[in-house]
Amino acid sequence: MAEIWGIVLASAASGYLDSRSAEKESEKDYKRTKEQIAQEAAEGRTTDLYRMQIGDYYNQITKQRKRDARRAHFSGYSRKPQPAGYTVAPLVGEAPPPPPVSNPNAQPAQTRVGSALQGARR
Repeated sequence: MAEIWGIVLASAASGYLDSRSAEKESEKDYKRTKEQIAQEAAEGRTTDLYRMQIGDYYNQITKQRKRDARRAHFSGYSRKPQPAGYTVAPLVGEAPPPPPVSNPNAQPAQTRVGSALQGARR
């Protein structure tokens, strides 16, 4: 009879310990998931901002091209001479904004093509 109670107590204790470890694992998973969600949200915001900047850049380029085309087409109809040294400032710069970097401390990855080219140059 004592053996039976020993088995019952052992199974109850192991069940309790298993449930505690499962609770700790679920807490760790919850924290990990929460951090992942926060990181994905931050990356999503930077990506959305970059998409808006790129869209704005190309909209400005389109406006600039249309403005230049209208000026080239209708400049012959103007009776008013332009002042000396008159130039129209461009709406945007030469290049679009650079893409965002999610980890500014990250080192560029070595590629096989790059290392193969370096070996060929020697």
